[in-house]
Amino acid sequence: MAFTDAERMVVGNPTKKTDADKAFANTEFNRDNANTDHDFDISTGNGKHKQVRIDTTAAFSAPVGEAKAYFNTGDGFVITSTGSTNVFVVMSSAGAARVVVDTSGNVGIGTASPASLLDVLGSNIVTTIRSASDQTNQGWAGAFSVELSNTGTTDNNWNGIVFTDTLGGGALAGIQIKNISHANNYGEIHLATRGAGGYASRLVIDSSGNVGIGTASPASLLDVSHTGNATAARITNQSTATAIWMGTFHTTTQRTYLGHQNSTGGGLVTSGIANAGVFRADAGMHLSAGSAATTGVTIDSTGKVGIGTVSPTDLLTVSEAAASADVTIERTSTYTGTNTLGSLFFSYATDVVASIQAVRNGADDAADLYFGTQSASGGNTTRMRIRTDGDIDLGVAALATTAVAGFANIPSCAGTPTGVPTPTTGLVSMVYDSTNNKLYIHDGAWTAIS
Repeated sequence: MAFTDAERMVVGNPTKKTDADKAFANTEFNRDNANTDHDFDISTGNGKHKQVRIDTTAAFSAPVGEAKAYFNTGDGFVITSTGSTNVFVVMSSAGAARVVVDTSGNVGIGTASPASLLDVLGSNIVTTIRSASDQTNQGWAGAFSVELSNTGTTDNNWNGIVFTDTLGGGALAGIQIKNISHANNYGEIHLATRGAGGYASRLVIDSSGNVGIGTASPASLLDVSHTGNATAARITNQSTATAIWMGTFHTTTQRTYLGHQNSTGGGLVTSGIANAGVFRADAGMHLSAGSAATTGVTIDSTGKVGIGTVSPTDLLTVSEAAASADVTIERTSTYTGTNTLGSLFFSYATDVVASIQAVRNGADDAADLYFGTQSASGGNTTRMRIRTDGDIDLGVAALATTAVAGFANIPSCAGTPTGVPTPTTGLVSMVYDSTNNKLYIHDGAWTAIS
């Protein structure tokens, strides 16, 4: 058997061309090797690389080494070498080494100098792994395309795949498995990268299925942790024509959304403000603060707002279990002249029909209280003012003798009053006797004012 200069392998005499010659060559080859103590000797006789001859009669005066290929009952097909060179086995095509096994047992694919147990080098797609398994059970070995096994027994040790820019260099990024418990086959997946702060896990899936971003110990199904003054999570919609949101779903009709309106004001809230942020819940929402987790503000499904109550009965319901339910309107900036401290307006659409206003009177801590109303097709006008000194003004100007509105009305009775009003310290009661046309004042007893 020999390799010819044309890199063809023939058995017996390579000059024999006929079928009969080939048959004879095979017979002769088998007979010549019947009594040898080995199968093949591989030598580079005659100094020609293309004329490597498999020949049981070749003499080796100073062989570099021997290579043997044979079948062994226990090992199967075996290729061995006693060569002193660095290369143990080479598989080549088109004149180039494709697979190399060196004397250390390292395997190189695409490289003649493997630096690790398996060293694959390529300029395009380096490795493609295909599986034709029909295994439908995710945890069974037949469903694996690649299996990486750490045979160590120490819990919390690692194995995985790391990416470097030089052989043996520091890891740039990695997909790694942390073996939490070898006894129970528990593990974690860590996606790690190297940055200015070093090499660290950036995303973790722990053995319970919790996902951590920025934390290696996620405490919930999704745990995002960030220590700097920056956005911890961001969701971006590149199209301003559509809304974007995050949602939690209890059922298909009990949903909560946190999102962003589109550029026309729709998407999450009908006819909403364009590009506005939205917090929407199908069944209403509760806003709570403090460790006691008590409800502070409630917005029910009809839009009613409750402060201190989960069951608002009006558009705004304020409830307080203490002595009083107070609402404070506060102005913190300095104001001068007769600037308004605060106002409460009652409007129909955009038309203010009544108002209560606190207006500065001479000092920042002094104010008059104005009450205004509006007649049909008129404007909101002050009807009464309570001054800082306690004086009460009814109306804002003198009335004409022909006036039909703007009067101060007091109660009247038909005849002399006889009832005893409940006294208020420092004040008197007043009534007009419309029968006798007298004004009565009660200050312990009724007295007619002439």
